[in-house]
Amino acid sequence: PPSRLFMDHLMLAAGHHVASEYGGMKPVKLPFAGGLSRQQERLALDMIRENLGNDLPLSVLASACDLSISQFSKAFRRTMGVPPHRWLVSQRICWAKSLLRFGSMSLADIAVESGFADQSHFTRVFKAFYGLSPGAWRRSVVD
Repeated sequence: PPSRLFMDHLMLAAGHHVASEYGGMKPVKLPFAGGLSRQQERLALDMIRENLGNDLPLSVLASACDLSISQFSKAFRRTMGVPPHRWLVSQRICWAKSLLRFGSMSLADIAVESGFADQSHFTRVFKAFYGLSPGAWRRSVVD
């Protein structure tokens, strides 16, 4: 099953599209001064890091930062340069790389430990990031 963070982001985008295209709602362009404050950024990143292997809803992150889901998504993207789900996936890949490099766990175990649905999902995402499968990357680093 897809990550709750990804699904929350997807539903937010779909809701915005439906409201603006079919509901007659046109977004009001308000000046958006900045992203997350340093405290909000630290809090959000710590929460995501602590839950790399778990499903953390976007609403929990937004609530912890005292923002709506929409405000949080925009502020996170402005601050980090990527949406929350993309940042989560990159952190999972970094964690998986360290497990590949310094551990003797199987790829399936690393996938589960890193928060991916299964080895196939892990392999697809890893290959999209690095152009190599996790097994090939492990062999190139260990050799």
